[in-house]
Amino acid sequence: MAKPIRYTDAQIETARKKLRSLAAQNQGHTRAETVGILSADVRKAAQKGYSIRQIREVLTEAGLAISLDRLKVVLNAPEENS
Repeated sequence: MAKPIRYTDAQIETARKKLRSLAAQNQGHTRAETVGILSADVRKAAQKGYSIRQIREVLTEAGLAISLDRLKVVLNAPEENS
């Protein structure tokens, strides 16, 4: 019969410290989350007279691929007061 592996309190404490010191890993945001975050800014740009296509172009230049349909939904959705 194999002898069970045993760990010392020092090993456990070392592991605990290492785990607690790990930085949070930022996985970024989904497309839907990104649209939600930027919805107020998208609305403001539209209120300033920018077309949906112009707004999409600005987002594309920033590296964000947001469809025209999704932007239309943002502009037609009621504003949230937060």
